[in-house]
Amino acid sequence: MPPAPATMEPKIELGFKLQQNFTSQLTNKSSAEFKQLSDNVTTALNTIYSEKYGAAFNRTFIKGFRYSQGSVVVDAVLIFNNGTTLPNASSVAKTLETASSSSKFSLSVNTSSITASGPVNVTTSPPVSTMPPAPPTMEPKIELGFKLQQNFTSQLTNKSSAEFKQLSDNVTTALNTIYSEKYGAAFNRTFIKGFRQGSVVVDAVLIFNNGTTLPNASSVAKTLETASSSSKFSLSVNTSSITASGPVNVTTSPPVSTMPPAPATMEPKIELGFKLQQNFTSQLTNKSSAEFKQLSDNVTTALNTIYSEKYGAAFNRTFIKGFRYSQGSVVVDAVLIFNNGTTLPNASSVAKTLETASSSSKFSLSVNTSSITASGPVNVTTSPPVSTMPPAPATMEPKIELGFKLQQNFTSQLTNKSSAEFKQLSDNVTTALNTIYSEKYGACLQSNFHQRLPV
Repeated sequence: MPPAPATMEPKIELGFKLQQNFTSQLTNKSSAEFKQLSDNVTTALNTIYSEKYGAAFNRTFIKGFRYSQGSVVVDAVLIFNNGTTLPNASSVAKTLETASSSSKFSLSVNTSSITASGPVNVTTSPPVSTMPPAPPTMEPKIELGFKLQQNFTSQLTNKSSAEFKQLSDNVTTALNTIYSEKYGAAFNRTFIKGFRQGSVVVDAVLIFNNGTTLPNASSVAKTLETASSSSKFSLSVNTSSITASGPVNVTTSPPVSTMPPAPATMEPKIELGFKLQQNFTSQLTNKSSAEFKQLSDNVTTALNTIYSEKYGAAFNRTFIKGFRYSQGSVVVDAVLIFNNGTTLPNASSVAKTLETASSSSKFSLSVNTSSITASGPVNVTTSPPVSTMPPAPATMEPKIELGFKLQQNFTSQLTNKSSAEFKQLSDNVTTALNTIYSEKYGACLQSNFHQRLPV
């Protein structure tokens, strides 16, 4: 019962400046400000690129927002359905430039700032664009640790607790603010690995956009020390405890743009699949349903806990690709993401860790241990993978286009992908089709295929 393979889709990186003021809330992906702007940009870009490229275009993904001279820099990825019909980067940039000149376009774009690179196409055939594809790169990182002058509580060891989330958001926002101001476009984001006792020890990772312009560790530490001496800084930091190490930089090629968007990145991964001893319901095929979100949170928390304990700082996070039907049970397709390809465990160790945890009464998931499979690692450095098992190949996802008529009246709201009418009908159709095709084809079908097909 192999897990769904690690896949990539052809992408074009898109970056541009919005003519609006940057606020620190935009560095926090869980803030209302980030979500609102992300939705606005996504809807606007989906509209113009769907009109321009039709069925070849799939969707927009917002990687983040950055500070640049007071303005907002958007780092976006345009995802397409087929590498053989990809537009080139100059066409993508020109499409946004043209749209921005219209009074009907909802975004206020600085057209001189528009950059596009790629496409990144993972098929074995060479890219058809006249521009070189942006290489798949690991994101350069600097490890940062420090103590907060506050009491430690046991809830801070639980990444799903309100206490963990609140402190993580506070620390992330504070660090994103000072490092964006210090390093500008070179800085990407902060990732909180966890909190430890003594008072509260913060283990964080600072992620940068370009390995050739990385600051050194001492500069990173000094920046936090200086910020901590200001009464305006929101964190109470024990400055004598600040440590920084790195950078970890795996890229060798220079950037090709004067204002590059955050590069297309890959992280080393191990694919993990297993069955849960619980009944499958059709709601689990719908990623926006409460049932999907609840089970995804439960599985993510459980896996993060056991693999953080097993592999420590080498482990980063769990990503749930989807849930599938198999003989009435729930099949979990997950990806374990690690921080460093040189210290990756092999697949058999990953599988054994889950098997051992599942035998404990304290483990929250009811796993069919005979169903556990792991493959990889998929490591994007040029050195060969260290596992004795071959990595799951990076592949384009095979698709079948399906069209049909519904016996109901059409309304103009259905042309607007952000409307409640479109979302409701899309969810209904997606759930119905996922159910019948999962039952018919089982593991052959990706549970999230509805995201790949134009509706």
